[in-house]
Amino acid sequence: MYEIAGESVIPGIDCQNVESIFEEHTLCSQLDPLAAQHNVFAITERKFDFGAVLAAVSGGAPHPGVKANLKFTNMFKVGDYWFFPLI
Repeated sequence: MYEIAGESVIPGIDCQNVESIFEEHTLCSQLDPLAAQHNVFAITERKFDFGAVLAAVSGGAPHPGVKANLKFTNMFKVGDYWFFPLI
């Protein structure tokens, strides 16, 4: 008797677990407009703040911009198993 296992996923992103999505960033309950913060997610406001960003440089090299790493997880896996004899 042999066993074959497979896995499929139903598309769906877990958008409730902000601790997992913003695991590389600082989490706080609310943004403080007077504090110099960058890469902060405010849970109550559901906002991500990159902090102060230079929009353009006149006559100089282009600004490299800002980026943030986010983690999206598909939580809807469906497992399948088959058992069959080989004759």
